[in-house]
Amino acid sequence: MRAVKITPEDAEYPALLREAPRRPLFLFRAGAPVPNKPAVAVVGTRDPTEKGRELARKIGAELARRGCAVATGLARGIDEAAALGAKEAGGHVIAVLPYIYENGALLNKALWRLSYNSLTVLSLHLAKEDKRVKTWLMERNWIISGISAAVVVAEAKFRSAGWGTAHTVRFAAEMGRRVLIAEPQANDGDVIKGFKELVKMGAVPVPDADKVVEEACREAVQRWRGGNSA
Repeated sequence: MRAVKITPEDAEYPALLREAPRRPLFLFRAGAPVPNKPAVAVVGTRDPTEKGRELARKIGAELARRGCAVATGLARGIDEAAALGAKEAGGHVIAVLPYIYENGALLNKALWRLSYNSLTVLSLHLAKEDKRVKTWLMERNWIISGISAAVVVAEAKFRSAGWGTAHTVRFAAEMGRRVLIAEPQANDGDVIKGFKELVKMGAVPVPDADKVVEEACREAVQRWRGGNSA
């Protein structure tokens, strides 16, 4: 999967990211071109409950069926479940990574489980630099928020040392994106605490997967149409 460089002058450069503050001067893109359709981010914990994993997969599939691309960091857990749900429904996945290649190969083995003609990989960086990966992970979360018309948190777990989902939610709020969070499906203390913390940050609680998808798609289509008509 060969990477190419895209800039804001290129038609496939994500329209919403083009409008964002501090927009990147370029992105590396591997796989299929960025699809001309609204994208919804699906994010959450790397260590989900079984109910959380099932919910993420259902959300990814339903978004795909409604014509939305699924944007994700493609980490294990919620990200991967949402991506696989989208694949099963014949949808498109936009995977945003901290870097694309490691030792000459694609970074994330989960990529091999997706069809390349329905997979776009984006990053600011091509190859790993150990001392910079932590910063690059933050950049990845910012780009996920930037390319997405709405953000869905399928399941999050509170982490006192910091957690990527919280960063993505904060970035989304700064960009004026609507963040929807599914109400906890499992009686797990960290999940319940994570849910409450993200609601404090502005995430809107939604009772079930169907409602999450309905509201996210409506928001995504409206914002995407506005961005593409500008």
